[in-house]
Amino acid sequence: MGTRHIHTITQSGVLSSRSTRQGLTPPVFHANDASGRNAFIDWLQKHRTDRHALLVDLPDERFLPDTIPGVRGGDRQVIIDRRLNQHFPDTPYRAAFTFGKARDGRRDERLLLACISTTPTLEIWIDIFRQCQAVIDILSTPALLAKHLLHRISPKSSGLLICLSPNGIRQTCFINGCLQFSRLTPTPTGPMATWGEACLRETRKLLQYLGSQHWGLHPDRLPIWLLCSHADAEALTATITLSGQAGCHVLDIDQVAKQLGHHRSGEDSDSLPLFMALTLKSGARTQLASAQLRRTAHLARLQNALRLGGAMMGPCLATLALLVGQTSLALHTEALHWQTQLQQEEQLARTLLANNPDLPASPDGLNQLAAIHENLLAEGHLPNLALMALSRSLDAFGEIQLRELHWQLSRFDPSRRSRLEMDLRAELPSRQNHPLDDTTTYIRAFSEHLRQSSIEAELLQRTTGGDAPTAIRMQLVFGGNP
Repeated sequence: MGTRHIHTITQSGVLSSRSTRQGLTPPVFHANDASGRNAFIDWLQKHRTDRHALLVDLPDERFLPDTIPGVRGGDRQVIIDRRLNQHFPDTPYRAAFTFGKARDGRRDERLLLACISTTPTLEIWIDIFRQCQAVIDILSTPALLAKHLLHRISPKSSGLLICLSPNGIRQTCFINGCLQFSRLTPTPTGPMATWGEACLRETRKLLQYLGSQHWGLHPDRLPIWLLCSHADAEALTATITLSGQAGCHVLDIDQVAKQLGHHRSGEDSDSLPLFMALTLKSGARTQLASAQLRRTAHLARLQNALRLGGAMMGPCLATLALLVGQTSLALHTEALHWQTQLQQEEQLARTLLANNPDLPASPDGLNQLAAIHENLLAEGHLPNLALMALSRSLDAFGEIQLRELHWQLSRFDPSRRSRLEMDLRAELPSRQNHPLDDTTTYIRAFSEHLRQSSIEAELLQRTTGGDAPTAIRMQLVFGGNP
């Protein structure tokens, strides 16, 4: 759905162009008869997945200025739908465009209700799009798009804009920058440079109609803008000027097209290619498509987004699958390497057992031997920790003089932690000035200090002889079960 096409529906048929970077391609015409419609169906079948926009240049347009209370959200849309159903009940091609808040009174919101009447000419081409399942994402009219031309003139002014095309003369009236109505007259005879009298005649009819309305306008003072080429300007305005019609201004269609970013290929005053380019550029803001066409376009955009997402996800998934495959191959290769190395180590172990009969031959014996070795490596720091804790306690109780210390690690038992058993022999100087109970309290305090350092102490022997030092023997255990 990358290519965009713009189709202009007229009384005589359909003009189709394709949008490119250089602009619109020359239009292809399909007449409003059996052969022309069949040819258009064959062409549309080949391009039904592209994006299509419709510019309806028919005289069956209606416009109605209206106001609604200044509400927001869902209530506002309910009121707008009610007004559209009330004024335009016979057509689905309708919409409301806001002009902002009123400057006085209740500050109501000003609206322009617009519609295209359901006619056989329009429905024939809409049915062809439905039949071919081609999506219409924009449906607009030259009258609604003329506001973009007004912005190049005077956005808030009142006046009459005259545009020429092979379909006829279109007169669009603006009051204070707001579209009031648009009128398409039949096509005059001859080239566009000779349409001056026809423009004058139709303009006078329209000014008489404006004079009969109670809009506060002065037709003789209403500016008139004629959109035409520089080559046709002199011939077109000569008739109008000689007739005494004042306030006629020429808009150079080439300058306007350049300002809007459109490249014109012809030299005549045909404004239809300019409006076709405006449809692709700004048609979404002047949308008159029915609710069914909008839903279809919305679903088509979602499907296109899903296709684009799938197209983008395909290479990503392929790359991910390649990475997973490469990772799996690397893991498989590594597993084969470790399996081969394990087999080699098993063969080496069998050879070692065969050459050393004193080693345990069973795997359980080897595992137990390895466990003992790992335990010694893990708990080789046990004597250091125990001796450091004992040294701190002896420093705290300086009267105890160490004489002998024997220690050994307990035998390995998988169900218990290794522990260090120590046999301590020491002397406590004579304490003549202290009773025996005080010596006992001192030894108990020493034992409690050892217990705080995770050393369980048990007094095995104490010998006291007069003035001689008190000899003590204690069994110390560091580690063991928690």
